[in-house]
Amino acid sequence: MTHHNENLEGLLRLILWCCNDISSYINWYTHASFTKDKKTFDACMMMLQVIGEICKTIITKYTEFDKWAYQKIIGLRNIISHDYFGIDRDEIRWICKNRIPHLEKEISSFLKK
Repeated sequence: MTHHNENLEGLLRLILWCCNDISSYINWYTHASFTKDKKTFDACMMMLQVIGEICKTIITKYTEFDKWAYQKIIGLRNIISHDYFGIDRDEIRWICKNRIPHLEKEISSFLKK
């Protein structure tokens, strides 16, 4: 994946952009409506894949990041990419509602340093 801005700040801002998109996609959805809406589900999956790709670049180029934490994100990206039709929609919704806001806060805090 080629990024327009491959410096660390640029990569982190791209992740924030993806997190914001995911949040905007799911804010108005109930559990039932999210799992039934294929377009929103697909859009969230795409943003999760992009986040995983960016994380791969970050842990390769920047050693100050906790590789273990980012490996989980990369692992999710690999599952999405290689087992797309086996994905549990409930689990993706949970990740989008619970883990993405945490990631967003973590990156925002890092950028404020």
